[in-house]
Amino acid sequence: MDADWLALCRKSKKIYIYGAGKNAAQLYRFLTENEIPVAGFIVSARNNNPPALFACPVELAESHIQNAEELVLVSILPQRPGYTEILDTIVRLGWQNVFFFSDKIFAPVRAWNAPPKPKIVFRQGNYFIDTNAPVEQNHSILAMEQNGRQYHWRVENKVFEQDFKDIAQVFPEKSALEEFTEQYGPYRILEAVGNKDTLPGVSACVYMTRCHVDHPARLPILPSWIYPIQVGTALTDERICDIRDNEGNNISDRNHLYSEGTALYWMWKHAPKCDYIGLYHYRRHIDLPGQDLRLLAAHRIDVLVTAPTFAPHGLAKIFLHYIPKADMDCLVQKIQEQAPEYALYAEEFFSSRFYPPCNIAIMRDEIFREYAKFLFTVTFAVEDFYEKRGLIRNDRYMGFLIECLLGIFLMKHRSEYRIAYADMLFYRPEG
Repeated sequence: MDADWLALCRKSKKIYIYGAGKNAAQLYRFLTENEIPVAGFIVSARNNNPPALFACPVELAESHIQNAEELVLVSILPQRPGYTEILDTIVRLGWQNVFFFSDKIFAPVRAWNAPPKPKIVFRQGNYFIDTNAPVEQNHSILAMEQNGRQYHWRVENKVFEQDFKDIAQVFPEKSALEEFTEQYGPYRILEAVGNKDTLPGVSACVYMTRCHVDHPARLPILPSWIYPIQVGTALTDERICDIRDNEGNNISDRNHLYSEGTALYWMWKHAPKCDYIGLYHYRRHIDLPGQDLRLLAAHRIDVLVTAPTFAPHGLAKIFLHYIPKADMDCLVQKIQEQAPEYALYAEEFFSSRFYPPCNIAIMRDEIFREYAKFLFTVTFAVEDFYEKRGLIRNDRYMGFLIECLLGIFLMKHRSEYRIAYADMLFYRPEG
């Protein structure tokens, strides 16, 4: 289906593209593929611009004589270098019939020019990539078959390219399932049941974080037990949800540090008591069979998290992409001081290779309360450590530390709680 700007192009007898860089080249290819000819390119100055592009002339704006039948498409996008100067030039020269792209309108042009993503093919022994399983972009699901069942781990695509030449080198002594089970206990798979009439009733509140800067996404109709909650509400005048993290006792103004953690704090302090309570992101949900939370009670599940992430070279290396080592060292130190019963598991966590990603989980209410108390006792101590030294952070380091704390919490209670796993549903943005 043609976008409005494409329909405008088809009505025009002559089209020029303002710009001669990457965007201009992508726009040219997109137009010609759609059988819309381009007469030439226009630039503000010669500089390093070529005299011709795709055998079309590249003219200076000052010398270009526009006629009433031509359309000029500006390939420089808003907030990019040169954009305001180009607009000033076009107004000064008195041009008409000029179309300015936004990032969103230009997105299909970029997508069309993007090289096709290679499909990763992998199968060695009992291990393979499950291409039918839902997964977040730039990731794949490593599956392992054992006794007629499939166990899933979320892995970055680049990891497959770099490390999975020989599965015996990735898991030299123990299988993935054996290694994982030692760290987190049994890998329970949440499965549907044959007769739904036998399922016990449950009450549940799963809060789905929303933020005023979210990219629009095509979400399904949400079940009644999912409640959108606006995070970072204290940092904006916009109101996009009925439930907001700045109500009552809250840390909403620290959303730039805590990310979805400000919702977790609000839930701890204000969420009504239910059988189960949980957290989703607006584009990341758990692939719950039939969207039926009664399955948790039917299988006596205490905690449900998404398919764990596998990091071949250890979690410390993974988290060093997002936070400095000083943060990890501080986290371990504050656990030793504030919650020493978790200290051994903190050390074990960073030397392990699996973790539950994205702070997404559904728990029995009493377990969530215990988790939240542990979580914020430690994070507030970490904050205090930096504040006393006058270090003012403006990154999302606390959100990443909370990911670590979820894994540490589950490791500590692996023999007490029945923990189950399901794949992650990821909803891509519109456009």
